[in-house]
Amino acid sequence: MKLKLTLAEDFDPWWKLKKYQGRDFEAKQYSQVEIKMRHASNSGWPGEQRDVEYWVELKNGKAVGFRHGRSSTGIRRSKFAEFPVTDMEKI
Repeated sequence: MKLKLTLAEDFDPWWKLKKYQGRDFEAKQYSQVEIKMRHASNSGWPGEQRDVEYWVELKNGKAVGFRHGRSSTGIRRSKFAEFPVTDMEKI
């Protein structure tokens, strides 16, 4: 694994999917920011969403997550994933 990974290098496999082409995500504005730490579960996610499946801490103090569009009951709301952005200071 590459040691100095940017958000784009990590999230591009999702963002380059055909269904996301042409869609704008707030997270993309941090594409070139280097990742400080990666998390493979919701544990520690500083945002409001309780169903983030994967997230990263960026060196600029932001956190960017990946979550499927689901309701709190687990029922899928959308065929599109979401990429929420929040501040790490919320921890």
